[in-house]
Amino acid sequence: MLTLDFENWPSNLPIVAHAEGQTVASILCFAQMYSRNVHIAHVARRDEILLIRTAKSKGVQVTCEVTPHHLFLHRNNTQDILKAYGNAEGFCHVKPELQTAEDCQALWDNIDIIDCIGTDHAPHTKQEKSSKQNPPPGFSGLQTVLPLMLTAVNNGKLTLEQLIEKMYTNPKRIFNLPDQGSDTFIEVDMDKKWIIDDQSLLTKSAWTPFIGMPMRGAVHRVVIRGEVVFVDGQVIAEPGSGKNIAQLRGEKNQMKRVKTPQTLLLETKKSPRPPPSTRQRCKLMIHLDF
Repeated sequence: MLTLDFENWPSNLPIVAHAEGQTVASILCFAQMYSRNVHIAHVARRDEILLIRTAKSKGVQVTCEVTPHHLFLHRNNTQDILKAYGNAEGFCHVKPELQTAEDCQALWDNIDIIDCIGTDHAPHTKQEKSSKQNPPPGFSGLQTVLPLMLTAVNNGKLTLEQLIEKMYTNPKRIFNLPDQGSDTFIEVDMDKKWIIDDQSLLTKSAWTPFIGMPMRGAVHRVVIRGEVVFVDGQVIAEPGSGKNIAQLRGEKNQMKRVKTPQTLLLETKKSPRPPPSTRQRCKLMIHLDF
């Protein structure tokens, strides 16, 4: 069956594989045999990322993605999760499982060959994760991924240019996604300091594995097809205004008009600082296509 997938899969799209351990080596072998593009999802271990680095150096057509939880969490730093959610082990359960601190560091050490940052968003509720019998694996991550990565930029783990590549340029190229144009962008505050908590979450899961983590960097505003849809933690878009961008190829990319604050400051905004000093909010445009 795997051979048939490699032979018959559309040539303009990569074969995406959730592969762990030795399976990564097998997928890379097939990619080389059939000269096909493969995309390894959720890379979590040192041996996996080193295999991918070696394959890339030999010209194998492989790209890969890493999740924020495998970059920021490991088996030895889950105390805040357990403390916040009643010591229920289900809140630490994810696939692939959280690895060692050494595996986590290896991902950062090889950040240059990681093509994409993907959340693997799985918004299981507190009730589901609290189950003592077969709690579902997975974490929510859509709302926290960019602040986490902006914090990493501020901490010198990668550059802003690398972040844009991994969260816009590369996903668009790898998955043949349409260009949404210059009227779709986000603005971020690179200096805002805050702590991740449950109260600010918009996900139905109502919890986060990153609870208690100090952040430096936040999303200020999101504009999609010329319309402001999010400002400082508040969603102001109409329900149903989103679109599956993979279906927008060749279609006029328009959006419903939504009401936006007339006094919204578009170019700059002050980040909170103890008086008398203030710092101008940095306006950055990072396009997100997925």
